[in-house]
Amino acid sequence: MQLRFLAIVSLVSATFLLNACVPPVLVAGAAAGASVAADRRTAAAVVDDQAIEFKAMAALNGDTDLADNTRVSVTSFNGVLLLTGQAPTPALRQRAVDKVKGIDKVRTIHDELEIAPPTSVKQQSRDTWLTTRVKSAMLGAEGLDAAHIKVVTENDVVYLMGLVAHAEGERAARTAQTVEGVKRIVTVFEYTD
Repeated sequence: MQLRFLAIVSLVSATFLLNACVPPVLVAGAAAGASVAADRRTAAAVVDDQAIEFKAMAALNGDTDLADNTRVSVTSFNGVLLLTGQAPTPALRQRAVDKVKGIDKVRTIHDELEIAPPTSVKQQSRDTWLTTRVKSAMLGAEGLDAAHIKVVTENDVVYLMGLVAHAEGERAARTAQTVEGVKRIVTVFEYTD
């Protein structure tokens, strides 16, 4: 039995090695297609958001003082740019905001940067875990399509983004609030109704 199992595993592994490029490309393409299909943004808006995030990070990382002394995360959804993280001084916080102003196709900037030293790696890991738990709670919530909600967590504060109806946004916020460890919910929704 064990020998048969090893033979099957070897055969499957060899198949993937012989076709090394095809399965990952097909899987990635299918995942990207499913993601765009479930998104309420246009395909162009999704691409624009990726470009906005790339340009914002390049601008922030191009400033040595910001790169060395702050922790700034950028999330763009339908041209709405969310800045989260920490800057140790008001001047550095404003400098970070100024760096992303004027990026093409940014309609609004939500500055949620804290005046504080950057969070620890332990806190960042906890935030990642909290995001996962909030997304999982939303997947199980009745009357809520979690695919339409972007979840960002920073220092135990959960930010919710997306194109949603008011009732959907309220359900998402209530669901996120039930997750243990969430300090506060900040909604950055665009409403469709």
